[in-house]
Amino acid sequence: MNIINEFEKLIDWQNKHLTEKLNSLNKVTIKENFNEIEKIIEEKLPEDFIELYSQYDGEQDEKLRNIFFGQKFLSTSEILLYFEFPKSLIKPKIRTIKNPIESDRIINEIKDVLIVHANNIEIKKLSIIEKLKTILLKIFYPNVEKKTQWKRIEISLTQGSFKGPELFFENGDSQFISDDTHVLSEQLFKLGRKLYLEEKESYNWEEIFLVFHNSNKIEINRSDYDWDNETPFESIPKEKIKRRYFNLKWIPIFFDHGGNYIGIDLDPDKKGKKGQIIIFGRDEEKAFVLADSLNEFFEKINSATDSFKNKELSFPLLNGYHIHSTLPELLKIS
Repeated sequence: MNIINEFEKLIDWQNKHLTEKLNSLNKVTIKENFNEIEKIIEEKLPEDFIELYSQYDGEQDEKLRNIFFGQKFLSTSEILLYFEFPKSLIKPKIRTIKNPIESDRIINEIKDVLIVHANNIEIKKLSIIEKLKTILLKIFYPNVEKKTQWKRIEISLTQGSFKGPELFFENGDSQFISDDTHVLSEQLFKLGRKLYLEEKESYNWEEIFLVFHNSNKIEINRSDYDWDNETPFESIPKEKIKRRYFNLKWIPIFFDHGGNYIGIDLDPDKKGKKGQIIIFGRDEEKAFVLADSLNEFFEKINSATDSFKNKELSFPLLNGYHIHSTLPELLKIS
């Protein structure tokens, strides 16, 4: 059978055995998206992908069960949207700070926000006598600069989060800076995102570590996370899938709504086959090769379901088990 027949057979089997209704297939194809995907992956799309998506471009959002054993059958528009994240991991060949004046302005804005909170914390730590002295100094000697007791503030920022900020004192003590109103968090999120966007085009760091000293010295360290080597990974079978966190030549087809996919691999390792079907994503420490092509993938599932003699054998496919843990055993991948 061709890929359309195999895919429809797979859906028919679910309709026959499931009590829940499935979303309808989307029969309106945006063929211009084929060219857009090919520009991103710098490859021609496999023929079985073109054949399937020319007939069905994902599934409709009818708030019913997703088409592929609870996983979403992605449209070409959703595939293009997916590529935004792996594209964001690509770094400029020459990394510079395009507008250092604006970057410094934002960094100093972060510093000013943190110093206000640091000084408030320091006042709270003072004894009653020390607080009284501070008030009197401000009244009678307003032009005398008071020496602070905190030594430095450290904060680590990414485009969507931050760690810290932590305040260090001259006596060796430290304390995290926070407030009960979440105003500080909102300010830091906003400024961190602003700094990332300012430097994304010319540098595209994943983390920036800032140290603000009370002497006005500022230390700045921009760094990247080694996604490929620091993320746990195992190819099954061995040497068929390249060790990657994400790869622009992995085309997602089915999505589990949790950052994990089943898709086409157009950049296999030395023992792999171009066009092979793999499991990949955020939580997939073991990346399985499920079939050599999309058509073969559907054929293997249909062959497995044809062999079921009773409903208990098909239980994992029908009752909410994660398909990523079920398929390798069902298809006898090792």
